[in-house]
Amino acid sequence: MKLQRFLTLLLLLSAAMGSIVFGAVTPDDFVKPPSNYEPMNIYFHKFNYNGIIPDSGDIIGAFDNLVSPAGDTTEFCVGLWELDTTFTAIPDLPHRNLIAYKEYKENGVVVDSGFVENDPMHFYILLAETNEVVAIPDSNLTFYRTDSTDTEGNLIPLAEPVPFYGRGTAIVEIHSGQAKLTINVDPDSAGATIPKADEYLYSIADSQMVTISIDPDSTKEHYEFSHWTVDGVDSLTETVTLLMTENHTVTAHFALKQYTLTAVAQPHVGDVLPASPTQYQALQWVDIFAKPAEGSGYKFSHWMRDSSDVQIEDSTQASTRVLMTRDIQVTAVFTLESDSLYITVDPAGGGSTTPEAGALHVYNYGTTVNLIATSATGYQFKHWAEQLSDTTIVLSTDSTYALLMEANHQILAVFEKKMYTLNLNADQQMGDIYIKMQGDADSVKAEPQYSLEYGAQVTLYAVSSDENKYPFDKWTGDANSLDNPITVTMDSSMTITALFEDTTPVELTSFTVQYAPNNVNNALLLKWQTATETNNLGFDIERSIGSDDNWEKIAFLEGFGTTTSTKYYEFVDDEATTQGTYYYRLKQIDTNGDYSYSGTVRFEVSAPSEFALKQNYPNPFNPSTQIVFQLKEDVNVTLSVYDLLGREVATVVNEPMKAGTHKITFDASDLSAGVYFYSLKAGSFSEMKKMTLIK
Repeated sequence: MKLQRFLTLLLLLSAAMGSIVFGAVTPDDFVKPPSNYEPMNIYFHKFNYNGIIPDSGDIIGAFDNLVSPAGDTTEFCVGLWELDTTFTAIPDLPHRNLIAYKEYKENGVVVDSGFVENDPMHFYILLAETNEVVAIPDSNLTFYRTDSTDTEGNLIPLAEPVPFYGRGTAIVEIHSGQAKLTINVDPDSAGATIPKADEYLYSIADSQMVTISIDPDSTKEHYEFSHWTVDGVDSLTETVTLLMTENHTVTAHFALKQYTLTAVAQPHVGDVLPASPTQYQALQWVDIFAKPAEGSGYKFSHWMRDSSDVQIEDSTQASTRVLMTRDIQVTAVFTLESDSLYITVDPAGGGSTTPEAGALHVYNYGTTVNLIATSATGYQFKHWAEQLSDTTIVLSTDSTYALLMEANHQILAVFEKKMYTLNLNADQQMGDIYIKMQGDADSVKAEPQYSLEYGAQVTLYAVSSDENKYPFDKWTGDANSLDNPITVTMDSSMTITALFEDTTPVELTSFTVQYAPNNVNNALLLKWQTATETNNLGFDIERSIGSDDNWEKIAFLEGFGTTTSTKYYEFVDDEATTQGTYYYRLKQIDTNGDYSYSGTVRFEVSAPSEFALKQNYPNPFNPSTQIVFQLKEDVNVTLSVYDLLGREVATVVNEPMKAGTHKITFDASDLSAGVYFYSLKAGSFSEMKKMTLIK
């Protein structure tokens, strides 16, 4: 404030350079006049001269002109008012007053100096802060009537200055040639105005109209405009328009926004606070509370917010707080006291469950829930598991599991891709098979057998040991193709053989093993061919079971001696019907007794996929027949024969047997001709068929 008054004084002094003044008045001239004759009461209605408002310690002086005998004019103090507080803090008329004394004469001679009636009176102010004297020009004085006011109680200005005389009253307003506009914002950082908050000076003579508005882009988040205060009076208008013929102070008030908090219950089985939508000041932490109805069977679970940006102090507590940053809805979620079940499938897409996975299921305490897992194509069920707070435990490997509901459960139905066997065969004398797994950059020499998951893709390369002697011929088995390489997708177990053509004058050109077509025993068919034969006596067929180091001769097939035409050989191994790994080789014997071995061919006989009892053959028969049955696993087997009266007439088999296809010869020499029934019991499997004996 002191700096502002000092700058204002400098402006006034610089503006006064070259203008007419009343006389050289100094601080020493501010002396109370001696006369006490006929005082003149001068009331100051307002006092603001270009921003100078009298403050505590300032002195307002009234001066009259005195003319010396030589004709010189000087200013003479005829009245003083020293303020003990700021001018604006003093009540209005009749308290803001200065007393000027008239000169006192006796017998026409002036005894005490004072103002002379009808002389113009001039006003000065002595600023205590700077000890500077400021003259108030006549143009900055307005006199008012003392005998009446207008209809609204306002003073009425006079067209001419009031003449000064003894025992009189004058009302005067000292005003500026400039009016000051002060714009404030409350609180400071809440927003901005147009023009910006500051102090502005306007020429009174211009009678300029100034409109003040709120800058909508500068209002701080969570604040909103409240109202204006114009010269101490509140206003709710959107803008303020002022005529700048006097000083004005305008304040733009902002307030924190009011946001509505709505609390609801889901389901509607309890109470929440606040009970109805309620407004709160922005950025306030507001208490919220939820309580389920007594006896409803529900309990508080958590608070759910209408958006992730809503801040809740602790959403798991029924009594907590929410921060008001906008209109907010919070939901108190209640759940039944009964136990919940949530099932997750791992991996996603591996299968489905009953009850449905991905949904919350609620059961009464003590309920037994049957969990059923159904595998998707290419997957198989692995196990049920339960997720606990710090671990996961396996419950069962059965696809059906009875779960007792005595707590909340999070259950995993775990599936895994099916695994299939890939058997690869090649005559290693003529070449090898190389394999490249999906995602691998290079191929590697293949192993005889792989276990691969459903959907796996592998690329097979047939690589000859000598392209000139043993060029690639084709792929056989579960992949019949002339292409090299080939890519196969594992959707079942496969046996694939790479065949190479022997272009040398060696008899054997191919040797393969496969299931014998249309063979009721599921026996193995050995096939081989020769391009030429020289002195070929024949072939011993040798077999090794389980490994390739326990060879035994199982048959001999006679050769064609010497021939240049292609010859074909076949042999059915009726004994290769049980599950296991079978190895075969041919011992080619010359007529002179020399011999050589073929490469080894390996074949994996899988267990049948199901139990089965075949129709006997022949039927009708006399006196013996063949009975064939399949076992998908190792099991104790009973094969019995019954007559038409249901009496057991023969027990053919009663012993544990390996998984595979079995052929049993039944001799009915001791039985009479007629119809009989034969029954197979293998574990939980049981089946019966009819046969006819003729004689």
